[in-house]
Amino acid sequence: MAKLKIQLKQHTPLIHFQSEQPGAILRATEVKPKLDKFLKKYAFPGGFEEYKQYLIGYKTNKKDKIEDFGDKQAFDYKLRITNVKNRKEEDIENVNGKKIKDPYYPNYFGNMGKDKKENVKKNKFVFCHSLNLEIISFNKNLLVKIVENLPLFLMENNFGQRQSKGFGSFFINDENRYYIDEKECFYENNKINSVKKSIYSFSSDDNSINKNIKKQINAREELYKEAFTVFYQIEKLYTRMRSGGQTENSYIKEFFKSKDIIWDKEAIRDSFVNGIDDVPKNAYLIKDLLGLSVDEIWKDRNKKDFNVKKEYKGNGEDKIERIKSPILFKPIKDEQGNFRIYVRAKSIPKEFFDKTFRIMKCVGKTNKEMVAKEIELTTPKYEEFSVEKFLKFVKYKETANRRKKYAYGKSNYNKDNMKNSNSKQKESSFSIDTKELNKLEEIKKN
Repeated sequence: MAKLKIQLKQHTPLIHFQSEQPGAILRATEVKPKLDKFLKKYAFPGGFEEYKQYLIGYKTNKKDKIEDFGDKQAFDYKLRITNVKNRKEEDIENVNGKKIKDPYYPNYFGNMGKDKKENVKKNKFVFCHSLNLEIISFNKNLLVKIVENLPLFLMENNFGQRQSKGFGSFFINDENRYYIDEKECFYENNKINSVKKSIYSFSSDDNSINKNIKKQINAREELYKEAFTVFYQIEKLYTRMRSGGQTENSYIKEFFKSKDIIWDKEAIRDSFVNGIDDVPKNAYLIKDLLGLSVDEIWKDRNKKDFNVKKEYKGNGEDKIERIKSPILFKPIKDEQGNFRIYVRAKSIPKEFFDKTFRIMKCVGKTNKEMVAKEIELTTPKYEEFSVEKFLKFVKYKETANRRKKYAYGKSNYNKDNMKNSNSKQKESSFSIDTKELNKLEEIKKN
């Protein structure tokens, strides 16, 4: 029997719904199904015929056809989490399941749900310095495949709840060390650097945080302060990508504007708030390409709330209720204690493109809600949107914005910080050369 042992370093807190269990941390029951799915996609280009020999229950000439396995295509290895070091946890809710009121923490750190029957806290932030991943298998060739693909698997996945927003980030130890049957081995630095390479990444920088907020968080524990800086920046960037703000357009709106496509928020506002009946033919459901939101709260001209609900206009079998965000934030802390946040692109299911949704304005109490008005919007065609191209556009916008802020002094940076030598160092972590900027400029046109 062959054995792989590798130490993983935890970089961001994991939101664990079973944190009341002693020692709860990364769960093998979450890791193995994800790893199995990843191996099928990346480690075996030949598909089922190539990987079937490694499946649980495989028997030559007896159980060797894809229909023999159905949905139960699990690889034949066992995975354990051991040697958890310096485990810590922090409450998300108080004993009554009530949301912790903290105006200085990003919104998605809010109420993660509770056990309504027992009325006790159920979710916590869980963090450890490191843990060991142990995998054993009777097939050493399978273990070799796992070793080869593990760095990319960890780079493409976070764990626990809210994982797309950077929670539950684990990666290979700083020494790139692992053991096969107790023999010490190392990943090459070039391989690890290649795996980390992303379309866009940025350094975590607390100079972007308002001084009043910074004063509040400095009084908290180190784990809290460190996590705040990382997730504050992730939240701000994701907001700029998807919905924008009162003073700035969303990046996805600008991305499609060059294609003469009107984004959905404008069409919904005109119809449900401003009372305009005609929906432009070039208005599409584009914000939800970054994650489908089927229920939203809007305000009318009198600042009164109403709900906007979305429903796919297909038959029951093709029902679309949830599409995960294709953007994954992967924060990784280096040996010097500095964070770099890698922005990774995931694929959007093809079946989500060119689909029509009913967009409904709903008013009244929840149990007596009625549809006051509705329109229809369609998602763009598959060839009209690429997550990779969009992230290149985001990189272009973020880089241009930072250069503008440095040039004209309009950033949130303290003026004193701008004068010292550190300001150049901060700027360099975001800089790209002129040729790269010219390439990214072409994205607007194409």
